[in-house]
Amino acid sequence: MKLAAKALRQNNNVFAMTTINEGILNALLDAIYLNNAPISTRAGGAAEVITDGENGFLVPYGDEEQLTLKQCHQTKAMPSN
Repeated sequence: MKLAAKALRQNNNVFAMTTINEGILNALLDAIYLNNAPISTRAGGAAEVITDGENGFLVPYGDEEQLTLKQCHQTKAMPSN
């Protein structure tokens, strides 16, 4: 992972992946490794990596309301620095 991308991801608390079709979810795995709360559509292998409500959230593709609610929920759940 490039240094700038790693620094950016380490300074974030939430990672959202809203793709409709994804193969290997390297970005999602990177986010989990860096302890970012993942929010993803069920594309590719996301449902194999995320247990909804336990280690992240899964939302239906195109459901902007659910995506927004999950992002707000995670942002409020994170301790402020």
